[in-house]
Amino acid sequence: MKRIESEKIKSNAAFYADLTRSNWSPIIQPSGTGDEYWDKLFQYFPDHQLFYETFEGEWLGFANTIPIHYNQPLSELPEEGWDWLLERGIKGYEDGISPNTLGGLQIGVNPKFRGKGWSKKILEHAKKSMQEYGYKQFILPIRPTLKDQHPEVPMEEYMTWIKDEKIYDPWIRTHLNAGAEII
Repeated sequence: MKRIESEKIKSNAAFYADLTRSNWSPIIQPSGTGDEYWDKLFQYFPDHQLFYETFEGEWLGFANTIPIHYNQPLSELPEEGWDWLLERGIKGYEDGISPNTLGGLQIGVNPKFRGKGWSKKILEHAKKSMQEYGYKQFILPIRPTLKDQHPEVPMEEYMTWIKDEKIYDPWIRTHLNAGAEII
């Protein structure tokens, strides 16, 4: 796995957009906040958008991250999650506030390479990026991959489901295995 240079990303913008859509169910894709701020993410924080390819040159996956300033206890993170994170990062940048925390907006893997542990490797690279920039913590408002199949189940219950002696949702499980903590 190697990082893709920015010119190759620009020339494959349609593939990136399709890959992003393929990673999320329709119920979690719409976001007025995303519509308003997404382009600024790339304008303000291009070095925080991590794109990877195989050594043979095929798109492997990506991690979109955003730096923010956050000094409250993690237990006080707002329920607005993803929308809050994106807006806080963009407004913080526009207001000249120095970031101290890296936020993860999304990680996506090319369908051709899913189920082979690449999301965990991309997550590890995002965590290394946090350290390289000197941020004190990494927060990720994750969107569980199988939650849309169980809309009747409250999130608080869903995220603790166990199947075959492990957390049911693979994306929650990936983050927990990488050292995350559910807040």
